[in-house]
Amino acid sequence: MTPDAWWVQISPLLVGLAAGIGALLADAWSRRVAALALVVAGLLVSTGLCVYLHLTGASSLLAGVLLVDRGVYGVWAAVFTLSAFALAGGFDFVRRHPSGGGVAALGAFIAAGSAVLAASIDLLLTLLVLETIAVAGYGLVASVRTPASREAALKYIIQGAVATGLFVLGLAIAVGLLAGSTGLAPIGSGAVALTLPATAAAILLVTALAFKLGAFPLHSWVPDSYECAPPMASALLAAVPKLGALSAIFLVAEVMMRQLAGSSAPAMQPTMVFALRSEEHTSELQS
Repeated sequence: MTPDAWWVQISPLLVGLAAGIGALLADAWSRRVAALALVVAGLLVSTGLCVYLHLTGASSLLAGVLLVDRGVYGVWAAVFTLSAFALAGGFDFVRRHPSGGGVAALGAFIAAGSAVLAASIDLLLTLLVLETIAVAGYGLVASVRTPASREAALKYIIQGAVATGLFVLGLAIAVGLLAGSTGLAPIGSGAVALTLPATAAAILLVTALAFKLGAFPLHSWVPDSYECAPPMASALLAAVPKLGALSAIFLVAEVMMRQLAGSSAPAMQPTMVFALRSEEHTSELQS
């Protein structure tokens, strides 16, 4: 198995998605424990694949929308490992819950979505993955099926819709600046000059991602959601999607706001606010 093949480079994602689909099928036959075991095993296999790809130094730009390198595989390994442990801790809940297998499948989809989010360099793909993670999160919060959990899920949905609106507005501005393109690579190569619309787009996108991250002051959905969701779901939502959202914020801030580095206000450089991603990302985007 050569790491140069595209399907090998995204094999952790494929295994995670396959585990989620398998869990749904197992849940259809009320095999809740089997569904959970399948998801946990699949996520651990994904972790092992991430470690292997990290050690081999695999790195490429896939279809112009996914940037994978050693740093991304490190994030993926953390995502899949945390997801596996969080879901394994919910064994009793999954065994007793009528739709326990479906809950485990949602956890696998959130893990895979968070991994894609951490590697996405296409704003449209980022939006689609964000909404996939959000919908799965709504389901996890409401899975307890109590009035409090339904209310918390509804608040989460309403506030999530606001964040989605901000992201769509920022995406619309970015698409206008790039003459129809949704990729970050043209921005990173300097195709977009420093303008007020470019700065506004960056601020809107980072704000929307900060909401998904649960960062202050956009964290009002967090307490009710974590309190009303089952413990395994709270552990998952508190860690896994945040890794993907934080990676996306780093990339958007570094690439879309990079033009500020040539201005007369160095304090506005994104590296003064956000940690830099690896140099491999920069070289890939500029190539």
